[in-house]
Amino acid sequence: MRSPVKALCFLLAAALLAGGCASYHFGTALPPGQRCIFVQPVVNKTAEAILGTQVRHALQERLAETPGLRLAAVDGADAGLKVEVTLVELDQRNLARARTRDRKSRHHDGDAYQPVLYRLTLKARWRAVPVDGGESQVRTGEVVATADMPLTADKETAQRSALRQAAMDLAAHIVDAIAD
Repeated sequence: MRSPVKALCFLLAAALLAGGCASYHFGTALPPGQRCIFVQPVVNKTAEAILGTQVRHALQERLAETPGLRLAAVDGADAGLKVEVTLVELDQRNLARARTRDRKSRHHDGDAYQPVLYRLTLKARWRAVPVDGGESQVRTGEVVATADMPLTADKETAQRSALRQAAMDLAAHIVDAIAD
């Protein structure tokens, strides 16, 4: 009597497990003709001139590393999908402050603290357009990427590193949205 109960429990567990995993897939949900992707030059509306190039390179790297997707040739001739990105806004705000002087050596509280950590926020709009002209299959979205930048003596190097990190974060968000 115990053997049929165990078998029934095993079958029920297997059915639940199979049902839960039925919608899971490896790689991408894009049609096979759209898995080769060309990244258009990025339109950069921010004040950082190098950022457009950094975002395009980060997108190309991320596409090359994503299972099921392929980066198109340099001229885009073999592409099934073209990605267009517009960088809309780059914002920098102080995130953390540290005390610079004790109470006895300052004239007012404004002198007491200085920023030691900044957060860069990069906003972008993207479109993934099928090359064959299927306007009904155009995917669009807006993404926000962030990176932190410490206050250092060499602010330019810290900012360059933070911009690169924001570009990589932005590329990850865009590629993940396209692949799903």
